[in-house]
Amino acid sequence: MTEITTADETTRDWDWFAVDESGAVGHFTTAGMRKLPCSVKADNGAALRLIDYFDHAPKQFDYVVQVQAEIDAGILKDIRDRNWYLRSFVAMASAGLFSYDTHTEGPTTDYFLVAYPKSPLHVDQLPSEVRELAQRTKSTCLFSKSPHISEAETRPW
Repeated sequence: MTEITTADETTRDWDWFAVDESGAVGHFTTAGMRKLPCSVKADNGAALRLIDYFDHAPKQFDYVVQVQAEIDAGILKDIRDRNWYLRSFVAMASAGLFSYDTHTEGPTTDYFLVAYPKSPLHVDQLPSEVRELAQRTKSTCLFSKSPHISEAETRPW
């Protein structure tokens, strides 16, 4: 296991994943501005394997885009800009994950829900290796009830 260095943590827009108590899977993106949870930072290889798996996972779930997400991200008036912004969050939601972005401006240091599946993927539906890696990062909140999650809350996961 090779740890993710502080330099890599703060200069890369990391995607990372967690599992909540209901078995739902969450996707988070750091924008290079948030510290990773301890369990993610501890294993660079596992983080990269999960990113690769979910980037290529089947996109078969119906999803909802949070109206508030566009406000949280800043009003995007141009439809091309809006679609470009939403593409990775919609891809994760259509793979069955709750997909969170991070505030990039202002004093707020939280993640906010951008898109979510109408019927979430359950961690037990994942291949065993992926399931084991994803379950290393355990959420202390339910994604279905958490439109905002603070960075401080995710750090010990």
